[in-house]
Amino acid sequence: MQPEPTPTDTELALSNAYLEALRVTGRCAAEVCPPLGAGVQETLLRLRRRLAFSPQRQALDEAQTVLESTVRDFGRRAKENSDRRRQQTAKLYDLAQRTAELYAARDRSYLELLAEVTRKLQSVATVDNPAEIREHTAKIAMALTQLTETYREDSALSHAELRDELAAFEATRRETEEITTLDPITGAFTRREMEHRIRVALQTDRQFCILKLGVHEFSGFREEHGQPGMNLLMKTAYERLGEQIRPRDVVGQWDPSTFLLLFFDCPLDNAESRAHQISLWLSGEYKLTLAKELVYADVQLTGAATEAQTGESIDAFLERAECLSPVVLIGR
Repeated sequence: MQPEPTPTDTELALSNAYLEALRVTGRCAAEVCPPLGAGVQETLLRLRRRLAFSPQRQALDEAQTVLESTVRDFGRRAKENSDRRRQQTAKLYDLAQRTAELYAARDRSYLELLAEVTRKLQSVATVDNPAEIREHTAKIAMALTQLTETYREDSALSHAELRDELAAFEATRRETEEITTLDPITGAFTRREMEHRIRVALQTDRQFCILKLGVHEFSGFREEHGQPGMNLLMKTAYERLGEQIRPRDVVGQWDPSTFLLLFFDCPLDNAESRAHQISLWLSGEYKLTLAKELVYADVQLTGAATEAQTGESIDAFLERAECLSPVVLIGR
C-alpha cells in the first residue's frame, strides 16, 4: 500500500484558506440573518471538521456540492426574509398613517360640533326669558349627551379596528421571528427546517431517503432526572449521530424523542442498512454529566426508512414521514 503523499506548502496554504473561508462564511451568515444563518453556520462547521479530518478528493467534491447548495439556499431565503420584513415595515407605516388620519378627521368633526354647542351656549347667555333659557339649555344638554354617546361608540369601534389590525400584524411578525433553523436544546435542525429541506429536494427531483430514528430510554432515567436529563440525553445522542453521517446528509429534531435524517443520493436498501447500523452503534449505556453529577442511561435507538417517490407532493411525503414509526425491539 502506497503511503499518502506529503502535501506541499502551497497545498497546505490552500487547504487552510479553504477551511478558514468555510468558518468565516458560516459566521457571516449567522450574523447577517441569525434565524437562518445559524443553520448555515452549523452545516459549514461540520463540513470544515470533516475536511480537516479527511481532505481527500471525494470529500472535497462533496464539500463543493454542499457549500454551493447551502449558500444558494441561504441567499434565496435571506432575501425572502428581508422582503417580508420590508413588507411588514411598510404595512406598519401604512397602519400608523391611516390611524393618524382617522383620528385627525374624527377630532376635526367633534371639534366642529363642540364649537357649535359653545355658540349655542353663548347665545343663551343673551336671553332674558327664564322659560326660553330652560328650553335652550335642555336642547344643549341633549345635544351634549348625544355627542358624548356618539364619541364613545365611535372610539370603541376605532379602537376595535385598530386592535384587530395590530393583532394581525403581531401574528405575522411572530411567524417571521419564529423562523429558526436549529433546535435550541439539541442543536439539530428544527422540524420546520427539515420540512424545508424535503420540499427543496422534492422540487428539484433529487433522490433521497429519510430515516426516522427513535430514542428510547429503559433505565428509569426520565423519571429520575426529568426533562433536564432528557434534554441532555437527546443533545448527546444528536452529537453522536452527527459523527455517523456524511456532510451532505442532514439531521433534524422531528419531535422530542425522534430525529429525522435525510440521506441524499442514497437508495432505500442502503438507507435501511444504515438505519440498522446507526441504531446499533448509538444504542447502549450513555454516561452523562448532569449538574456536575455522573449519571447513566440505558438507551436504545430504533430506525425506519422510506424513499421519496418521483413526482410525490410535499404533503403526501410528509404524511408518509409522519406515519413512519421506528419499532422498539422486544426483550430489553
